[in-house]
Amino acid sequence: MSSIIFLALCALQVVTLVRANGCYDYVKVLAKNDMELDSRVDLKNFLILEQDVTQTQFVESMTIAPSTGKKSSCGNTRSWICELYEGLPPQYDELKYRGMSKSGFNNYIGKNLVDLFDKNLDSDQVILYKMQIVGPLDHVWLIEQLPGNKYRVYQSYNNAYSLTAWLSDSTDGLFGKHIIIWQEVIDMANSFISQFGCTLDTLDSCPNELNWGTEWMAYIRDYDEEQAVANFEAAWKNFGKGVLLDKTDFYDMYLYKLGNLTAGIEPMVGTTTPWSQQQHDTWISLFASPNPLCYPGVPFNTLTPTTNGPYEMQVKADKFGSVSNDGTCNENYKLLGYTIDGWTDPINSGTHLQVSLAVMLAATIANTNVWVHLVE
Repeated sequence: MSSIIFLALCALQVVTLVRANGCYDYVKVLAKNDMELDSRVDLKNFLILEQDVTQTQFVESMTIAPSTGKKSSCGNTRSWICELYEGLPPQYDELKYRGMSKSGFNNYIGKNLVDLFDKNLDSDQVILYKMQIVGPLDHVWLIEQLPGNKYRVYQSYNNAYSLTAWLSDSTDGLFGKHIIIWQEVIDMANSFISQFGCTLDTLDSCPNELNWGTEWMAYIRDYDEEQAVANFEAAWKNFGKGVLLDKTDFYDMYLYKLGNLTAGIEPMVGTTTPWSQQQHDTWISLFASPNPLCYPGVPFNTLTPTTNGPYEMQVKADKFGSVSNDGTCNENYKLLGYTIDGWTDPINSGTHLQVSLAVMLAATIANTNVWVHLVE
């Protein structure tokens, strides 16, 4: 079966290559479909965690699975970017052994995080830092280091913005689809306070026992386009747009702040220590959105979950031998593109192929139990 699928996909990829300037250009093109590609992580988890497929089955199934996502989320964005850089096989072990040493992630908080980047200064390789804050807080993103100590940040944020927005040159016209109001957070807050006989629209009628959170609730209720765009721009203007930061700017404007933020959170976990205004502002300045589970003055353990495992700043640094990795990125870029319905390829010249053809052919020749599960 694998040889048939390979031949079918090769037949669909007969195009004339036009070189791009490094892997970033491929990311930039596919970022326009960040929402569609968001669905890939759910499929990966299903195959590995529920179907317990082999690595070969995983690669074959993901290669032909259509991308049908409807929103953007941070971990899913990072997943497809890493798939573009390194392909599917490395993701198999990361997902299968998540939380274990085999996954390759380790905990780097505060100074240890800075030390990790120090160790890789002056590297002649491309390095992808897979970053994830886990436990009571959650954010997943990617930092790329290029030779010459140049750094680029890739991220999206659940219920806030897409990678499309993050890599855009302007915020004009982005609100409403790529920069959004956190409706899921509003629904969550309403569900929580309804237990006390009030809603976000009737905060004055809430009992005194909710006084600790009335400012937080009002903030969520009144969060609007102006605030969403302003918070987005607070980080995007410095770290978005695909900008490459030199070592001085990256360390002074980004890395030291991130190290201090992660170190400051650690002793707060499980306590009533309130989230500070400085932490609120720093989170926004790095991640382009407030954390909906934290608000200045609200005790840390009030809203943050206690069942998501220990708090860690997990990082895995993957190194590549070439400066741009163009060849690998181009092939993975095309494979990802063909999973998007109606996708056209502006980088490689030749016939623009649509995923509907690829999926129909692959579904016809790949009559496996895994594929049946994927399309159910």
